[in-house]
This record gives sequence, C-alpha cells and structure tokens, in this order.
Amino acid sequence: MSEIDLSLAELAKEADGLRERINRFRIALGRWFVDKQHLIDLMTLCAVAQEPLLLVGPPGTAKSDLVLKFKDALQIRADDYFEYMLTRFTEPSEVFGPIDIELLRQGRYVRRVSGKLPT
Repeated sequence: MSEIDLSLAELAKEADGLRERINRFRIALGRWFVDKQHLIDLMTLCAVAQEPLLLVGPPGTAKSDLVLKFKDALQIRADDYFEYMLTRFTEPSEVFGPIDIELLRQGRYVRRVSGKLPT
C-alpha cells in the first residue's frame, strides 16, 4: 500500500502523531526561553506552512539565539540556512546578491545569488 492509498482513518492517525510531535517540539524549545512561546509558536507555524518569517526588535532580545536553537532543533544544515542582520544601511546586494556586471553589459539584469537569500 502506497502513501497515496491511505484511508481517512489512517490519515487522521498520521495527523494526530504529527500534531503530537510538533507540540512536543514547540513546548521543549519554549523551555529554553523566557516569555518567547508566542514567537516559537509563530516560527513553528511558518515552518510547517513553509512561509518566511522576519523577526524585528531591539538588540539583546534573543532573536538570533531563538532562531539558531530552532534551526538546530530541526537539524537544518548550514547550507540550507541564511541569516543576515539588517540595519538601516543594509544594501539589497548584501541580501539578494550583487548584480552580475558581465551579464549587465549584455543587457541582462541578473544577481549572483550563491550563498544569498534567494538560494
């Protein structure tokens, strides 16, 4: 029987198991941080929905540490992770990659994105 052939009862059982694992994950991660459960819940939701999340706040409020612990708990490899501290002086090329000058001379607007946000 393939995964496509699962009955509704089997799918419900799988969903319950997944829900239980996600709740254990978010509660366990919440023990590392004081008053950050709402952010952990939001990060978990974004991870499940495969949507991006931008954390903005004053320095020293555990934003980076929270993201790093979350990444480590999910066992995300360094190659699959991008982090950059944005300031009011941040240029788009720092996040999205520099414009490829050679291709620009040929009339093509292309960014070199290796190791940057789009990858």
